[in-house]
Amino acid sequence: MDTAQLPPESVAQCATSMSSRHKSIATIFVWLDGLFAVAAVAMLLDRTRPDWGQLAGGMAFWVGLFTILTVWQLSKARKRTKLAKLAASDLSMRWYLNGKMIVGASQTGAPLPDVSFKITSGLVTVLTAVPRAHVVAG
Repeated sequence: MDTAQLPPESVAQCATSMSSRHKSIATIFVWLDGLFAVAAVAMLLDRTRPDWGQLAGGMAFWVGLFTILTVWQLSKARKRTKLAKLAASDLSMRWYLNGKMIVGASQTGAPLPDVSFKITSGLVTVLTAVPRAHVVAG
């Protein structure tokens, strides 16, 4: 797998894009969380079924799971936003594309795992695409 050095502005754009992606995923989880919460409340209010407690408990499990997944995605989005700001402000850092990972490195080239993150294959394609040629009139 080839490793290519990236300009900081490309890293900032990728980190911002990944942050938006994680926020979108979190929005889906919030929607599902609300759906299951409404269903759980409806089951708690309708106590005519003999298994209403188990059904409400099952719904509470899903509410808890989607809440955890929402918090996880929002924390990933927050981290990507911080990395975008870091890439834009600290121009002494080096950034490398290695497969589907953007790896941050110090001035000496030592990798910094806490500032490295995964990107989508679409962003890899954008970063590795050959730039468009411009016709220069002579």
